[in-house]
Amino acid sequence: MTNFCLVDDYLDILVEVGRWKIIPMKSLYELKTPSQSYQMFCKKVRKLEEEGLLKSILGSNKRKFLSLTMKGLKFSPFGKNFDQAEDSLNHDLISTNIVTTLINYKSFNSGQVCCYQDRVDVEPDGLIYGSKNGVDYSLAIEVELTQKSKIRIVEKFNKYVSSDDFSYVLYVMNKESAFRTYRKVLEGLNENVSKKIILMLDVSLNPMNFNYIDSKCVFQNKEKAFLEIFG
Repeated sequence: MTNFCLVDDYLDILVEVGRWKIIPMKSLYELKTPSQSYQMFCKKVRKLEEEGLLKSILGSNKRKFLSLTMKGLKFSPFGKNFDQAEDSLNHDLISTNIVTTLINYKSFNSGQVCCYQDRVDVEPDGLIYGSKNGVDYSLAIEVELTQKSKIRIVEKFNKYVSSDDFSYVLYVMNKESAFRTYRKVLEGLNENVSKKIILMLDVSLNPMNFNYIDSKCVFQNKEKAFLEIFG
């Protein structure tokens, strides 16, 4: 990189993209709420692309999604890019949508998609920091778009129960069949698991839509509304 310095919003853009791994360009602008216009923001993004620090993917309706290149990873403390396989892209976009949507809820303070590498016992798809009744907690996010075997589900549940890195785990699904399977597995396990694992079903879930308020949730083996759990 020559004759270009990462000053002002340039470095901030790289750090923020790294926090989400992949994110819609318009969502990035809204999250950062920069003082400059959207046109100026787009100009800076294009400059970072020209310098080989950002890469973009065009989705449906010409939506532009941003991710770090290997070169750009060096400038983000979250440092991780994504696999461009179609199923991975869809999963990562949905993970970003879930976390960026949830952090707007009043009880949640901040969040990110996860790039922990070796720093935790189990790595979720996303992380939310929240507080309830004056108590701070961490909420791991697991996005389940395909149904796993019972053995794999139990194994992952037990890893979370054994880990001190997260207070709770929210499994988000968009298929009723998967939701029923996870619920049945959860009901067969001990109380320590049901006290930490939360299941959520939103059949409308996709990379651009997430209706958590009207979703179906299960916590401590009981159906509850989202606001009952997190309100």
